Amino acid sequence: MRLSKAQDAKAKNYKSRRTKANAWKIALMLDVLVISLLSVTGFYLWHKGTFASFARYMGHQQSIVSQAMGLTLQHIYVDGLHHIKPQTIHKIINTPKGSPLLSLSLKDIQSEIEHFYWVDHATIERQFPHTLHVHITERTPMAVWQHQQKLILVDKKGDIIPEPNIDAYADLLMLVGEDAPKHASELFSLLSIDPTFSAMVHSAIWVSNRRWNIRLTNGIEVKLPEANVEESWRRLIDIYYHQKLDKHPVTSVDLRIPGKLYIRIRPKTQQIQNAEEAG
Repeated sequence: MRLSKAQDAKAKNYKSRRTKANAWKIALMLDVLVISLLSVTGFYLWHKGTFASFARYMGHQQSIVSQAMGLTLQHIYVDGLHHIKPQTIHKIINTPKGSPLLSLSLKDIQSEIEHFYWVDHATIERQFPHTLHVHITERTPMAVWQHQQKLILVDKKGDIIPEPNIDAYADLLMLVGEDAPKHASELFSLLSIDPTFSAMVHSAIWVSNRRWNIRLTNGIEVKLPEANVEESWRRLIDIYYHQKLDKHPVTSVDLRIPGKLYIRIRPKTQQIQNAEEAG
């Protein structure tokens, strides 16, 4: 019986699918057989020798299997970067194209990347067949610390970021005072209460290793207490908005004594002089 063209094409397509399926089955069986043999051999070495010898052996076998299956490194994809250049991460990984993907130690790569001063933490994963995906969470610069005639970048935890070029961070909050970074995280938490008001904060001085003096961009100095700082800060914000302190010649607001508030006004003579200069 002669088949029609459509039936003949269908039959050929069916045979082709069966051939491919059988080929995949054979390849899979061979892979399982090879891996099983390698595992048995590795177990024998581990049992008879040292763990280091076993680890080296298994690493070598991973490389063989990875190469045999075509699982080699061709691409490194990095995301989460803001302050770090992608080529910096590539240089840290320092793994050439064509390296066996299975033999790469993700833990070692992660450790190397996290040693870089801009990195808070890194997540590394393989994306078969040819890609290494690196997700970076960078440290967040929050302030510049003026210390011993140097400017040093500080992150949100109060830890130093040893970035040599800080020109791009000149608009950040300025910290002054010995050990100011050690107490900066508490200050940043305070500033997060009202970001609009905190945008007017120019600098913060750590005084006598016990409290903060805050200087606003309009020149007003705020003297915060040692205790109940958050309560005092909220009180300051409320007074500033409702009493419109920015509309008055205020030079300082003193909150150091619990339950009391002292506002210093610029002397009249100076007010007149400033008005004349402005006119």
